Amino acid sequence: MIKAVLWDIDGVLIRQDTYFDAKLEEENYTNPTEILRGFRTTDINLKCDQGVLDPLEEIIPFLGRIGWTRSNKEYFNAQYEFESNYIDYSLIEEIQNLREKGYKCFIASNQNYYRKDFLLSRLNIQDNFDGFFFSYDAKALKTESRYWDILIKDIQQQENIRPEDMLFLDDMRINLDKASHFGIHTWEIKSSADINYCVEKLLTQKEMSPAGWFD
Repeated sequence: MIKAVLWDIDGVLIRQDTYFDAKLEEENYTNPTEILRGFRTTDINLKCDQGVLDPLEEIIPFLGRIGWTRSNKEYFNAQYEFESNYIDYSLIEEIQNLREKGYKCFIASNQNYYRKDFLLSRLNIQDNFDGFFFSYDAKALKTESRYWDILIKDIQQQENIRPEDMLFLDDMRINLDKASHFGIHTWEIKSSADINYCVEKLLTQKEMSPAGWFD
């Protein structure tokens, strides 16, 4: 029986149909999509999420290449403000309905310390969720066993909920596969329809396990 739901942020709670790079392209910065991909989609970004590198320092050479003349903090503030336009507040309302039904809801997300602080306030996490597990705090990514060891131990101690009673929603198969290794049920999010279906099942058929939803 599902008792706790673990929510990824990017791709689940925040689903963008356009990205900050595109806005920079419109503002005539120098090839921002290609250049910033070298930061965003490489080990540099992952190590920032892991707490090994500082994003404020690592972004500097990339900003120089695109012609950004303001500070590194102003860059991240602008990016995060842009992304906040895509927060699914209607889903957060549904999460409150789930909590009223007795589910515990937690954030499970890879984030560097700077974006973590932004999201804590913008998502009003203290009021809208029962807790959060960021990669920066764990010093481990969702693809690493350490992350799940910490998450499972904390939720078991706080709520007495076992891995087999948890459901993890994420848009990346690699993260879902790692959670599954620990006995956690998983649900791959490819669109808003996947989220809506999952929430409906949780609200109306709490006694069912996710495996039964495919019947």
